[in-house]
Amino acid sequence: MEHTLNIDAILARHLADELLTNEERQALQAYIADNGDEYRQLVNAMSRLDKERRTIDVDTAAAWKKVEQQLIEDVRPALTFRLRPLLMIAASLLLLVGVGLYSYLMRPDELMLANTTQQPETYRLPDGSKLLLYPHATLTYRASESKAERRAELQGKAFFDVAHNGQTFTVEAGKLRVDVLGTSFDVDATLAGREQVKVVTGRVLVATDNQQTVLIRGQRVKLNNGHLEKTSGMGDSRKAVFTFKDTPIHKAIRKIEHAMDIKIELAPGLDDNNRITTQINGAEPSEMVRELSMLCNCRYDSVSPIHYRLHP
Repeated sequence: MEHTLNIDAILARHLADELLTNEERQALQAYIADNGDEYRQLVNAMSRLDKERRTIDVDTAAAWKKVEQQLIEDVRPALTFRLRPLLMIAASLLLLVGVGLYSYLMRPDELMLANTTQQPETYRLPDGSKLLLYPHATLTYRASESKAERRAELQGKAFFDVAHNGQTFTVEAGKLRVDVLGTSFDVDATLAGREQVKVVTGRVLVATDNQQTVLIRGQRVKLNNGHLEKTSGMGDSRKAVFTFKDTPIHKAIRKIEHAMDIKIELAPGLDDNNRITTQINGAEPSEMVRELSMLCNCRYDSVSPIHYRLHP
């Protein structure tokens, strides 16, 4: 459905308890009919913000007026409802209320953060990961409904200490995509086209549309003229040693996953009475997975340099 009115500005005025014209009320009713769940989320969020305002003395109505003015400056001739108008309005409000690091919780597994202070601020994400968000940076975090994937979108600079729970954690920052499992690393997307990543602990996969590279502890990569430039640093190239004695293969896999920050999927049936007694040595995850495949008399696929699959 399309409307000739700016529904974002109407929502801002409506939620600030301002009077609407008959035409604006009709547009609002049409929006609610098409986007009922989203409208209720926004109303609930404003209710929570109003409660918070009582303790931090934020003028919510004034903040909405600022949001409305920004929206009016970008009026479109005909408005087609966007997929996430709620996120856009909420993000604008977060940056305007001026309360420092403020979280906007859409669902238990969806979070928006903005640091409007002059100092780095710390936060704990819903999955247990720790985040240091630098001044003027914003971050949106979501976990998939199946909980198989965690995803963050970053503008600015942040330090991540990711909880290792077997789920992929992906950070999108400018033109870079960073995939990890349980790792601590810096992402700086302050300058477009000059994004960079530095690994403190663990292993990450950094990718653009046409390149990818794996970083380990102490290594850094930056984007320069559309190309990834990797600095070797003092990465840990020592061989890992794992000793197993009559160990169920799924337990051996969990130990290797946590030690090397990789994901190893085990196909159904391979775990049945499959126990291993061996010592595995290697500096690269592929060496470990290759050894495991020989021990369980199976094959393996490399989904990515940090993700492998064992199957018959």
